Amino acid sequence: MSHNDITINVLLGNTPISNFLDNQFWAKPHSQILYVFDFNVGDAIKGYGAKYNISMGVFGGILVGCLVALIYNKYSGIKLPASLGFFSGRSFVPMITAVYFLLGSFALAAIWPWFQLGLQYLGYGLGAIPPLGAFFYAIFNRLLLPFGLHQVLNTYLWFQQPIIGHLMNYQGTNLWQIVDGTLQWAVYSIDSNGVLRISDWNTTGIITTVNGDINDFLGKLYADAKFGLAGGSGIFQSGFFPMMMFGLPAACAAMILSIKDKMRRAEYAGILRTAAGVSFLTGITEPIEFSFVFLAPVLLGLHAVLAGLFSALTIGFGIRVGFGFSTGFIDWVVGREEEVIALAKSFEKTVKNNAKKKANQEQQIANINIVGSGQAGSENILTSQNSVNQQIDIQKDPNGPLKLAQVIYDAIGHDNLVKVDNCMTRLRLTVEDNTKIDQAAIKATGVAGLVLVSKTKGIQIIIGLNVEAVATKLSEISEK
Repeated sequence: MSHNDITINVLLGNTPISNFLDNQFWAKPHSQILYVFDFNVGDAIKGYGAKYNISMGVFGGILVGCLVALIYNKYSGIKLPASLGFFSGRSFVPMITAVYFLLGSFALAAIWPWFQLGLQYLGYGLGAIPPLGAFFYAIFNRLLLPFGLHQVLNTYLWFQQPIIGHLMNYQGTNLWQIVDGTLQWAVYSIDSNGVLRISDWNTTGIITTVNGDINDFLGKLYADAKFGLAGGSGIFQSGFFPMMMFGLPAACAAMILSIKDKMRRAEYAGILRTAAGVSFLTGITEPIEFSFVFLAPVLLGLHAVLAGLFSALTIGFGIRVGFGFSTGFIDWVVGREEEVIALAKSFEKTVKNNAKKKANQEQQIANINIVGSGQAGSENILTSQNSVNQQIDIQKDPNGPLKLAQVIYDAIGHDNLVKVDNCMTRLRLTVEDNTKIDQAAIKATGVAGLVLVSKTKGIQIIIGLNVEAVATKLSEISEK
């Protein structure tokens, strides 16, 4: 029996998945929003399956961020009874967020599969004709740049869109060979210890799935064009190289040459040459593109169309190039060797260690200053004295936090206050000179105490568990 006579059905639950390459639909309509193609399921020669999969990915992060912001704005100023004062203010937000998300997860489990299906079809559609997909992707990418929303599109296609093909090597062992001019792929298995075992070679080999165009390219996946988007390994990266390395620097040169006044040309050339050099070396193009946005918005539209044409031509000529950071000369030259990755990790570790060491040193200095101010004498810890006429009850008075914040602001001096911060019970303020503070006015409000710290540059006001409400009001009226 030849391979063309084989039809393999994989039964997942009650959903039969039939042959994808024979154009038979991969799942019954009632299940298509819950199942996605899985080229690791089924026979590597012909039959492919599907698996149940719901993943919100970057869109889940965006949704969570927006919802948390709304919840924070609604509940961050809440005041609970004194017995529950510890959970007032921002401390209340994590608890109520958990309740909202627990209920919302059930709704999203029913709604999100429809959006997920649309996103997958969008990805497959863009990759079905790689030059055309690259054309539209580049246009929308550049038009969304001024709003920062291009990263939403990038993150999905670069890191989440399923891409399928043949893994080219595993831990330094090639999984391909050319015999009599024919490309062959390894039939292999990887045991529990990560040891690779090659059992055979043929023209079909083993198909695997990688999520994202960047992961695909850096993971050394050879994508087969017959799988649609899989033929687009690098199609959402390659077109940016000619645009960022040559197109935008050429635009800078055109702007320089268009200035007729030689004195002004020399003045603006310094800025534009720098922007062009950064674009060529690193692929960072915002200085140039935002000049389009603010000076000549029409140029941004023209730039987007030209970026689309660059991408379409690059992909149409069969060029496939990927990157790790951005599409500049550095990424073009460095490549994706393991030694470079190891060096980058080592450098990152060194930077983190140095930053941690510096932070520890600064903390030790701060502790010494605080201890020193305490040893200088108990006069720095000023216990408040009751003044019945001016005391402010921030727990019972709805406007108490604002009243107290205003008294503190006036007592410190509007020009004297530098920064507002707080811990669990104390208002931590950075000032220009704490010797100028009217301490008696603050003590008269009924606060628990004052602590002068950091020589003459700081003061802490002991308020209690409602300190956050006071800090918020003080930040609002002082804009600090």
